[in-house]
Amino acid sequence: MPRRLKKREAEPGSVALPGEPVRKEPEPTSLVDDALKESDPRICVEIVDGRRDLGTPFVLYNRGGGHAYDIQIHPIGLKEGTATFRNIRRISSGERKERLPDCDSAASLQKHDFVALLMYELKSNNDSTIRELPVHASVTYRDSNSNWFESAFEIVFFPFEEAAPSDWADRPKMVEATKFEYRRLSTPVRK
Repeated sequence: MPRRLKKREAEPGSVALPGEPVRKEPEPTSLVDDALKESDPRICVEIVDGRRDLGTPFVLYNRGGGHAYDIQIHPIGLKEGTATFRNIRRISSGERKERLPDCDSAASLQKHDFVALLMYELKSNNDSTIRELPVHASVTYRDSNSNWFESAFEIVFFPFEEAAPSDWADRPKMVEATKFEYRRLSTPVRK
């Protein structure tokens, strides 16, 4: 029976989350903190499938009312390597910006291919029944008044076509960002 890797089954240092059914569409207005306002910035992330020459772009959208500054996708650490991202200085309300990950895995042939890193992570589990690999990720950013915010989400890797929940360019999508939660942080974030 196909199964999903869960956190309690993951090796120490892994960032996988407990499994739940994956929604087909992320809910970009899932506000965790009542203090958030429509005028606050709200960063959403879409991951473009890694079957491109350049790698796996992470596309960041500001769907909130205010500008976002000092946007940082936090490092995504896996057993097989870590993906890090350069800071984005500003994303205005309604704008989008892309960032390629820098993957430090010796197993990955392409430095910016996050999907390849996920595939090596999946294979390192030596379990052919795993059909989804969830990974936690987060982005922090601030508004013009130096109020800090976080967008936390789950990245789900679908290595098998029959498990993929949606299509991208007439092919099953192998990786998807979902389960977004937005919150205002109570203390400043240090860069």
